[in-house]
Amino acid sequence: MGRILDLAYGNWSSAATSSLIRVSEHPLLPINCYHPPLEFDLEITASSMNHATTVTEIKLNYARADLTKLKRLICSFNQSFECSNYTSIDHATNDFSEFMRAALRECAPIKKPHRGPPWGDRTLHALKKAKRAAYDYLRANRSTPCRLYYNGAHALYRRYNRVCYRRYIRQTERSLRKYPRRFWSFADNMRKSTGLPWTIRYKDNCAHSPLDICELFATRFEDSFISNITPPEAVASALVNTPADAIHVTLPIVTETLVTQKIERLKSSYSEGPDGIPATILKRCAVSVAPVLTKIFNESLRTGTFPSLWKVSWLTPIHKKGSKNEAVNYRGITSLAACAKVFELIIYEPLMASAGKYISTNQHGFMPKRSTTTNLMQFVSGCYKSIDDGMQVDAIYTDIKAAFDSVSHNILLAKLDRLGLSPPLVKWMKSYLCKVS
Repeated sequence: MGRILDLAYGNWSSAATSSLIRVSEHPLLPINCYHPPLEFDLEITASSMNHATTVTEIKLNYARADLTKLKRLICSFNQSFECSNYTSIDHATNDFSEFMRAALRECAPIKKPHRGPPWGDRTLHALKKAKRAAYDYLRANRSTPCRLYYNGAHALYRRYNRVCYRRYIRQTERSLRKYPRRFWSFADNMRKSTGLPWTIRYKDNCAHSPLDICELFATRFEDSFISNITPPEAVASALVNTPADAIHVTLPIVTETLVTQKIERLKSSYSEGPDGIPATILKRCAVSVAPVLTKIFNESLRTGTFPSLWKVSWLTPIHKKGSKNEAVNYRGITSLAACAKVFELIIYEPLMASAGKYISTNQHGFMPKRSTTTNLMQFVSGCYKSIDDGMQVDAIYTDIKAAFDSVSHNILLAKLDRLGLSPPLVKWMKSYLCKVS
């Protein structure tokens, strides 16, 4: 109450389609000299509303899924599932993924949108509903008792809202170590972070619509990768210092027990991957889904073909530094399919067990239980020791731009072959690296 709109924003295109501004004959609020009631007509065509880009996405509440029914459906599917019944490993993988998505739609209820702030409860929602009813009643009657009734409902809602907010803050602070996502979700909400800006620039191109921004980021990240066509002389030069047959790694034998163990190592998440299967669902149905995945993994290793469906990933641009309107200031975070992560863990462990002893102890990047923190601790300790011994310390810092993305796949595969990986495993690696999207 007491809030009157006295400023409206528009653009030239909307102003051209509007009628002349005139004094309203039926004002909604009492008239005063500072706020004359005005009205005008504005034409909005169906094409300008862009209905084509509006998509209603149905989200499922996987936390309340009927796991007993889901496990029964998976076991029934496994009884008739054999990779030999399909023309290719891609066909078998796609059939399994389609079955899982259909089973999840049958076993998981539709997720209802969250109402109100994250600290709200049923009492706060009821008070908000009562305040809204009091406001509607006040607008219809405009009497002093109605205003007092609305003021009381509004004050009661605000007091209880403050109580819930303080309680939510205390719970978030206490659970920061155990549930960090809850804290960052709250922080993003307080910062009103809505993601990417409306305008993104890259080189000489500028994008404004969501589809154009997506295409611009795709071009930006694609430019980070070098061409897989490497000249033979460059490959031969890269193999000069590579020892021959230093390690011996063959195709692993995949068992249901091994698959179950790797599924249990996945991080719990109800977010869908590119294949539509959340990691938490795999973990809670590990024993039931392991036989199906075991058949797919063994067939993939036998044929030397990695399923194309699991090569698809979702790439999210994360701002690093500088202007948020420049695409070069973003790095990509890739979200893989949960089944692909399980397969990667199965291949990773025997490869790391054989090659780990050849990796320098000073290597901290892409190493388990090592990070920039352990790197800094080792560097500082070395500096202290040298200074105590009266020695000079010189440090050279280098930064290789997009180091991980600029690795030549041809050189990598040639080195793996020379190091001693079996030809079938190198063939599978080549399929794993090719045509990733």
